[in-house]
Amino acid sequence: MDALARILILLPATILSLQLQAGMITLDQWNSTELQASGDAINMSWTDGGHTLSIQWLNGASPDLVSPGGVDKIGFNYDGTLTFAAGTAGWGVAPGGSNIADFGTFNVRYREPGSSDGLIAAIELTFVEQLFDANFFTNSDGNTAVAHVRYDNDCSGFVGDGGPATAAGSNASCGGPITVPEPSSLALLALGLISLAYSRKVFNS
Repeated sequence: MDALARILILLPATILSLQLQAGMITLDQWNSTELQASGDAINMSWTDGGHTLSIQWLNGASPDLVSPGGVDKIGFNYDGTLTFAAGTAGWGVAPGGSNIADFGTFNVRYREPGSSDGLIAAIELTFVEQLFDANFFTNSDGNTAVAHVRYDNDCSGFVGDGGPATAAGSNASCGGPITVPEPSSLALLALGLISLAYSRKVFNS
């Protein structure tokens, strides 16, 4: 009887824990070749039935040519009316419904005038309405969310979970195009080094 009573007591808590599933979107498809190569990303996470959307910076495995400065714009799609209640100081609602940097149209946009938000501590946007995994949806360009990240040296880029409609390009402020030497260039370099070594040998003799 005691065992049955324990099961009946624990059952509601177990059901509740199963219902409170965490949802997450990883933004790792950049519109800049250099930023894509860095492996930097952003995680957007929530708990089904909760009220807080958490945005956290993820530093990539490859070293950044420029240092990240902060997340200052976020756009995403949520099937319902999102009433902004509270969040990191400075964040506010911006008009939605427009294409963001070729990542498609998002029905909700938030912006912040410029700080290091998201890099050390997560950005937490709290809403009056509950957030549910099933309500976040992908737009016609294959993105559920997009964010804008500022780096040093006037470098910046947008990142989404599906990527821009066009191929990522080069951003000179982010370190310039990543180029791979052609075989002919490598051959000329090798020939130059051999010639230099030969001329030094002749000079020394």
